Amino acid sequence: MLFEFFYVYYNLKTMNKISNNCSVEDSLKTPLLYNEAPIGGNYLGNNILELRTKGFTILRNVFERDSVDAYREAVEEELLENDEGRDYLPEEADLALAPILAPRLREILPHAVSKPPIIVHATLDSYIQSISKARKHKPAKTHDPHKGWHKDGRHYIEGPVEPYFNMVSVTTYLRDLDEDEDGPTQVVVGSHLCNDNPFHGDGRVQAIRMKKQDLLIWIQKVWHRPLPRLKEGNRYFFLYRFVPPVIDNEILTELPPPIKRLWDATDDPALKFYLGGLYQEK
Repeated sequence: MLFEFFYVYYNLKTMNKISNNCSVEDSLKTPLLYNEAPIGGNYLGNNILELRTKGFTILRNVFERDSVDAYREAVEEELLENDEGRDYLPEEADLALAPILAPRLREILPHAVSKPPIIVHATLDSYIQSISKARKHKPAKTHDPHKGWHKDGRHYIEGPVEPYFNMVSVTTYLRDLDEDEDGPTQVVVGSHLCNDNPFHGDGRVQAIRMKKQDLLIWIQKVWHRPLPRLKEGNRYFFLYRFVPPVIDNEILTELPPPIKRLWDATDDPALKFYLGGLYQEK
């Protein structure tokens, strides 16, 4: 067992190294710049503990702060409008993939999707985007205490729950979230482990405050809801779901265009695995 643990740990460290393959960089060029410094043991441990107990954690300084505005402006140049008048980033846009290539995110994700002592690799499961325009007229100062609350999964928990979950979500907002008017996400702290319910007034409600260079890592089994943005500019919500390796009879036969281009451009097996796990051509 001890040998197996060190074998997994060694391979994990090897797989997490970012490839400097030039063809990969040429295939995905965006203004977003990454903080290359590792998180560090104590900070990483604190992030994982917070994720398991609260249901969320903020991964600090993932991007170079000044590059986030340039990245958001590049996103805005590629936005299209659907039939319902909502903005969206086309599926083929490379910009959608850039946030998840950050070294700090790749460092922490295996720990986030694993149950110790075995640390497994993380692989991208799905991607969701939500872009909403700022409210032109401010609603009442007090938000409706019930509107918008939900869990992604079962709403009632039976019996004790271990704080280990196979799926974690990663979200970037591309803006500083300093107050409610910025449009943060609210959560009921720790509600992934208990039946604290916002409809009953249970639990501690917290609006997640973070900076644009940070990423939110969270478990969507907590009660949560979005607050509307009341300031100028769109509210951006790019969400990526990651899971451990899935062993079943289904092998992916299609990847979204930017992921497929990056997949084809790299010879790094770690990056191929990170972008979708098992995969074969149709």
